[in-house]
Amino acid sequence: MQLVADAHAAGQRTRLWDTPDHRGTARDNLWATLLDAGVDYLNTDDLSGARDFLLARADQPNGE
Repeated sequence: MQLVADAHAAGQRTRLWDTPDHRGTARDNLWATLLDAGVDYLNTDDLSGARDFLLARADQPNGE
């Protein structure tokens, strides 16, 4: 993702606002895509959902 690459080249971290925040496959797929693209922070009010997502992701081979 060019936006992330440009921000990182400028020494900045990235977080995208107003992304889906309701539990479900669509949100999890988006979060996976964002993290795979190098986004630094997930923006969410669902902290337990983020924890569950990140723990499940860490348990997968290659962290994917």
